[in-house]
Amino acid sequence: MENHLLSTVKRAVKHWWISVLVGIIAVIVGFISMFTPFATFAAITLLFVFSFFAGGISEIVFAIANRKIINNWGWTLAMGVIDLLFALFLLANLDIAPLMLCYFIAFWILIQSIWGLGMAFDLQSAKNSGWGWVLALSILSVFASIILLFQPAIAGLFAAYIISFGFIFYGVMRIFLGFKLKTLNKYLPEDKHED
Repeated sequence: MENHLLSTVKRAVKHWWISVLVGIIAVIVGFISMFTPFATFAAITLLFVFSFFAGGISEIVFAIANRKIINNWGWTLAMGVIDLLFALFLLANLDIAPLMLCYFIAFWILIQSIWGLGMAFDLQSAKNSGWGWVLALSILSVFASIILLFQPAIAGLFAAYIISFGFIFYGVMRIFLGFKLKTLNKYLPEDKHED
């Protein structure tokens, strides 16, 4: 086990530049996304539609394949059909798909923020000193979600910029990791069986 782990680490160290290359590509994609937020949001929208499509088909197949094992397989089938119909509706009306995604993001943030309020009060009852921060941030998130519900275009830009920063942070991490792997090379023992 230890020998296998060591050989895996050595391969990663030997090819450290792959991590750097992946990181550079991710940073470039992040900056492109940042400067083309509408194109990025259009791509997110298509991904949103196709995820409902794929999810619906998967749920239908799962429900039918497991109908003899799962008691309430009809609910899974119904949810799959609803997801599939929703995806087909959005594909037929791609002009409203971005708006639907904006509302989806806004409602998701609202639900998560309400959950955060509950967690803040749970932390307070447990005498945790950080509950006030959780409460304040949850209240700010509730206000932000209400703004997103009434100004859905902001949700689209928000999603595009979050993805941009996600790619950039991931890319920087991979570049950093690649150079760290390069410096590890001198600390690893030589493998005599290596080609």
